[in-house]
Amino acid sequence: MKYSARLNEKIRRLYKEEEVELDQNFISKKRGIISAVQISSRISALARVSINKYKNMEGNKLYYTDTDSLILENKLPSNIIGPELGKWKLEGELIKGIFVRPKLYIYDDLNGKVKKVAAGVNANDLSYQDYIDLINGKEVTTQKFKMIVNWMDLEIKMIQQTITLRKKMSKYSPPPNHK
Repeated sequence: MKYSARLNEKIRRLYKEEEVELDQNFISKKRGIISAVQISSRISALARVSINKYKNMEGNKLYYTDTDSLILENKLPSNIIGPELGKWKLEGELIKGIFVRPKLYIYDDLNGKVKKVAAGVNANDLSYQDYIDLINGKEVTTQKFKMIVNWMDLEIKMIQQTITLRKKMSKYSPPPNHK
């Protein structure tokens, strides 16, 4: 990691052009809490190891898993579910769901709640049919807005990207006339 209190020269030039007086408190960055990446890495690794025993439980089919979550056919034993540290939290009981790949799924729970997740795009732009198409190997195309900074001209533009979702991966298509 690299730390510098110097303000980027291009940003400084932008402020000069706009005749904005720079606040020294804005320019100088104060160091916060010292972090140790190795501690968070160790915690994540231990979580992954402990989750493995639940991924292969006999008689309890695994539908989806992520770093800190599981979606299983049956509930876990009640003695390992609770609000205490180290126990699993029961987020909900599902009626149906479609789990395409990590961070791309939709499900309905017993309370009538529909949860959609689609990393990289707005999940609300996707329909239930889109998830069904994805699980069946079809491509689904959606749009996403992205901010682009042109440092040479000190210009900020919002562009609309076309994102093609697939069961295995997503593909970004640059907009027409994109530099």
